[in-house]
Amino acid sequence: MATLLDAPPHALTVAHAQALGVVTQRGLNLALWPRPAQTGLLDSLVEACVSLAIDAAIVSSTDVQRAVQAAPAFARHRRDPALRDWITDLQLLTATFSIITRAPPLRLRLETGRDAACAVFHADTLPLRLLCTYRGAGPQWLEETDLRRDELSPRGRTVPEAKAAIFRDPAATPPRYTPSPRGP
Repeated sequence: MATLLDAPPHALTVAHAQALGVVTQRGLNLALWPRPAQTGLLDSLVEACVSLAIDAAIVSSTDVQRAVQAAPAFARHRRDPALRDWITDLQLLTATFSIITRAPPLRLRLETGRDAACAVFHADTLPLRLLCTYRGAGPQWLEETDLRRDELSPRGRTVPEAKAAIFRDPAATPPRYTPSPRGP
């Protein structure tokens, strides 16, 4: 597995949230912000096999707090300091993304992933997306020169067959770049 040191030319690693806006510069399509792992509440929820699914329109930081606190997964944790810390982190991310995109409302989607949500690479339909992995491996990313866009769908193939068709050079699999996980 690649590390952040192997970042491809279309990516830039930044030191803080405010620098994520570099992703809008010509020639870049990936900004990486490595952060320390968050532990506590999220780890205990994953270990307890709690399923999390939040999908909400966000206009302000208050909307983030409401959406998270309304999730059934957090019913017993409403006063937990770890939940408050996580909400604060989500508020920072959504506020930063809102500034970068200049396009509130945002869509906040949080989910517990037990499998590969996007097992086969795809082309995003959104002009800009912020992904944050709180636990486990982050998403895989391909350089434009490494893929065949006309093959970006499963088309009834198995996942290994579809991935093999997407890569220009099958010897290049797995992808050369996978962001490092945030958590253990």
